Amino acid sequence: MKLLNDWIHIRLDPDQEKVGDGVLYKPDGAYEHILRTAEVIAVGPGRWCESGEKRVPIDLKPGDGVVFIRFVADGTKTGQAIQAILGKDEALIRSSDVLLVYDRGDAPRFS
Repeated sequence: MKLLNDWIHIRLDPDQEKVGDGVLYKPDGAYEHILRTAEVIAVGPGRWCESGEKRVPIDLKPGDGVVFIRFVADGTKTGQAIQAILGKDEALIRSSDVLLVYDRGDAPRFS
């Protein structure tokens, strides 16, 4: 599989309400917009800049930990169709959907 543009292939961490010893924050009324963590498996070459002359590289690498909004990966029919192909614990997201990058050995704390 070869990723295009700014797509990122991720392996979802087990679905839970805790990361490390911190609790994920979920705003009232945001039942589908909960933060989710994952490990980067592969990244695309980056998106083309507006002039179309060069790519803007993605500042991620395989093994990085990322935090993103859960709805992006599995809350749509498209996301569910992608998971049916890749596997239930994997997804594709865009680099712009990543909220935070962290070292997998030092999980972030949310409160």
